[in-house]
Amino acid sequence: METLNELRDKIYKNALAKGFYRDYLDILSYIDKAHKGEGKSIKELGDIQWSIALASKLLGYDLGDVGKINLDKLRDRACRGVIDGNGDNR
Repeated sequence: METLNELRDKIYKNALAKGFYRDYLDILSYIDKAHKGEGKSIKELGDIQWSIALASKLLGYDLGDVGKINLDKLRDRACRGVIDGNGDNR
């Protein structure tokens, strides 16, 4: 039987996943509109930023560390000439 904390975390994770998906679709729509000169919304980027901050907290990561690790990863890929392409371990 799940504890109250486990149930709470499961609910948060489910809501977070749905929020990520919704926000992702919204921001893709806004990017498309911005490329067409129809405007953009910084509010949608804020929603995604909030979702990422919550996901970091739920997973036990410091948001600053997440950003630093990502920048280090991108610098490494750029140095090796594999910044473009697919896959996590390029």
